[in-house]
Amino acid sequence: MENCVRCPTVDEMAFSGIVGIVDLVDIVDESAAIDRVAPEAQFYVDGPDCWMLDNPRPFDPIVEMTGRLGVWTIPDDIVREALASVDR
Repeated sequence: MENCVRCPTVDEMAFSGIVGIVDLVDIVDESAAIDRVAPEAQFYVDGPDCWMLDNPRPFDPIVEMTGRLGVWTIPDDIVREALASVDR
């Protein structure tokens, strides 16, 4: 992926909120994910299925919301609020 971002330290991380949005471009197995990442990039891979993400866009301000484990649906009004902060 061309758009790599630096992961924040724990002290820099925001909690209980939606910090941004990315595009899901592919879902591949662990070996394919490792092959597709630039050698100089720091990355995290944990298979068997790896989500390949691109085009990260941070929200400013972060949208406050308590999360859940796993994949879940965010209410439409919160999505609209979050997307309004993204530069197009």
